[in-house]
Amino acid sequence: MHILGISCGGESGVALFHDERLLCAANEERFSRIKLDTNFPENALKWCLEDARITPEDIDLIVYGFSNGCETDSQKAAFMQTLIDVDPKSEAGEIIRSRITTETEVDTEKYGEFMERVRMFFGREVPIERIHHHMSHVASAYVPSGMEKALVITADGRGDYRSLTIGIATPAGFQELYTSPSWNSLGYFYGRMTKLCGFTPNRHEGKVTGLAAYGNADKATAFVEKMVQVQEDRIVANLGAYYRPFFSNYSDTLLAEASGFTPEDLAAATQKHFERMVTELVHYYLHQTDIRNIAVAGGVFSNISLNQALYEIDEAIDLFVYPNMGDAGICAGGCYAWLWKNGKTRPGKLESVYLGYKIDPSGAVETLRRNGIVAESPDNLIDAAVEMLESGNTLGLIQGRAEFGPRALGNRSILASPMQRRIIAKINAQLGRDTFMPLAPMIPLELAGECVVFKNDRSVEKGFFMTMTYDAKPLLREKAEAVVHIDGTVRPQFVTKDSNPFVHALLMRWYAKTGCPALINTSFNAHEEPIVNTEYDALRAFRNNVVDGLLIPPYLCR
Repeated sequence: MHILGISCGGESGVALFHDERLLCAANEERFSRIKLDTNFPENALKWCLEDARITPEDIDLIVYGFSNGCETDSQKAAFMQTLIDVDPKSEAGEIIRSRITTETEVDTEKYGEFMERVRMFFGREVPIERIHHHMSHVASAYVPSGMEKALVITADGRGDYRSLTIGIATPAGFQELYTSPSWNSLGYFYGRMTKLCGFTPNRHEGKVTGLAAYGNADKATAFVEKMVQVQEDRIVANLGAYYRPFFSNYSDTLLAEASGFTPEDLAAATQKHFERMVTELVHYYLHQTDIRNIAVAGGVFSNISLNQALYEIDEAIDLFVYPNMGDAGICAGGCYAWLWKNGKTRPGKLESVYLGYKIDPSGAVETLRRNGIVAESPDNLIDAAVEMLESGNTLGLIQGRAEFGPRALGNRSILASPMQRRIIAKINAQLGRDTFMPLAPMIPLELAGECVVFKNDRSVEKGFFMTMTYDAKPLLREKAEAVVHIDGTVRPQFVTKDSNPFVHALLMRWYAKTGCPALINTSFNAHEEPIVNTEYDALRAFRNNVVDGLLIPPYLCR
C-alpha cells in the first residue's frame, strides 16, 4: 500500500510511505527555492514518485494533516468553556472571534486549493484522509521516538484552532489531557516578541534564541510577563493591548513600552519567560502522570535551548524531539497518525532523516564541468579536504540524500575549522548571516563525551539530529572556540561510522591532524535561502562565493 502525505497548510511537503515504511520525503522549498514555501508541493510530489519509481496510479491513499477543524470532545469543551467565560462584546471576545474567523477563512481556502490541485494532478478520485493538525504533530513525535509510553507535547503558533496539546501516547492510541486554543498560543507569543526584537515573525524566531544570550533578562521580564502566563495546568493569555494571537496588530501601548528596552534584553526576557512557562506546564503533567518519557513536535520545539531545559527538568527525563518538528514535518506526521490509528505501526527509533533528493557524484561533476567548474579526484580526498580546512577555507559538502528537515546533517553542509573565532566573521560575510548567531559543531561519536556534558548514557542520542543544546566541556571551549556560544552551550551533531561514513572519517582525520575534536557544520545556503538540494543549487552557491570549495565525494572543486 502506497500512502502519500501532503501538507500545504503551512510549510508544504510530501512524504511517501510503502505500508509503514517511509521511503522518501521532501519539502517544496528545496525545489522551488522559495524559503518556507507554502504552495501546493507539486515539485516535491513529482520527485517523490520518480524517486520511488511509481506513478500517480500507484497511490492508494492521500493523507492531509491540516484543516480538520474542531473535532474532539475535549477541544469542543475547551471552546465552550472559553466562550462561556468571555463576554463576546469585550475586547477579548472580539479577539477570539477574529482569531477563529481568520483561521477558518485561511484553512478553508487552503484545503480548497489542495483538493483542486490533487484532482488536477491525479486525474482520478484518490481516497483522502484528513488528520487533525496537532494529531499529525503528536504522531510525528511519538511513532519515531521508540518510546512505548510517552507524554507527548505539541506546540506551535496554531493549527486547526489549537496551539498546544498534551497527552499520553501508547501503541493503543492517544489519551488527551489538555489542549490550548490558538488564542492562548506560546508560538504567537514568541513570534510577536520576534517582531518587537526587530526581526520578522514566523521566520526569524531562531534569531531571538541566539540573541538572548547577549541580554539581561531581568530588565524586561516584567514587561514580557504581561502577555501570557501559565497558571498551574493551563496557558492564559492577556488578550488585549499586550497580546493578540496574530503576527500583526501591535497596539501603541505595546510598541511604546517595548521601545524602552534593547533588543538583547527583550530577547533574553522572552527566552527566559518562554522556557519557564513550558517547563512549568510540562512539569505539572509529568507529576500528574508519573511518566518520564517525553516526545515533542511543533514549531515551538525548534527552540533548542528550550529542549535542553525540558531534558534537564530532572535526572530521569528522556526526551525525543522530532527532527522536522514544524509544519514542514506534518506531511510525514499525518501518515504516522493514520498508520497508528489503524494499528499498522508501532513506535520505533528514528535512524535517519536522509530522505530527500539524491546526489549522483558523476552526474553532479559533469554538470559542474559543463559550467566551467574544474573537479579533481584526489588520491586522498580526506587529506585534501583537511588541508583546505586547515588553511581557513570553507567547504560546501553535498553527498547522498538531502536531509528532511531544517538542519544540515553532513549531506548538505558547509564545513570549516572552528579553531579560531575569526572564521565566524568570514562565514557570516559569505552567507549574509547575523553576527550574533552561533555556529554549530559536528563531532565524532567517539569524542562526544569529552566535548559536552551528558546527563546520563542516553544523552548522546539527543545530538544525532541537532535538536538540543548541551553545555560545552573545556576541551571544546579551548580547541573549537568558534562553535561555543557566549552562554557556554553548543548545538552539536554527533556522527557515527554508520550514520555518515565520509563525514566520520573526515572528522577523525581532522582530529588526528589538528587535535581539534570538531568541525563547523552549518547549513549549505545563503541567508534567507533554502538549503541547497541539487547539484545546480550547489553550483549557484559556489559561483556566488558562498563557499571556497565544493566536496562531492570522491570529487573536490577548489
